[in-house]
Amino acid sequence: GNSELKIVVSKDLQIYPQVSCDGQNHFTCAPGDTITVSKKPQKLRLIHPLDHNYYEVCRTKLGWGSRLGSSDD
Repeated sequence: GNSELKIVVSKDLQIYPQVSCDGQNHFTCAPGDTITVSKKPQKLRLIHPLDHNYYEVCRTKLGWGSRLGSSDD
């Protein structure tokens, strides 16, 4: 649909959060700033290798399935 997400940085915040877009562009927000995320009208076609597995990528990057705690065990 035409969903839109708005995030308002609290005016009471005493830190300046950073926003990253696709891990590339970083910018700093100030208290009271509004960040709006919306759908772009143009479609984007993504291609993946035939053996691409989204859940395997998440498991690797996020450490799903690994033991919790120190690795010295």
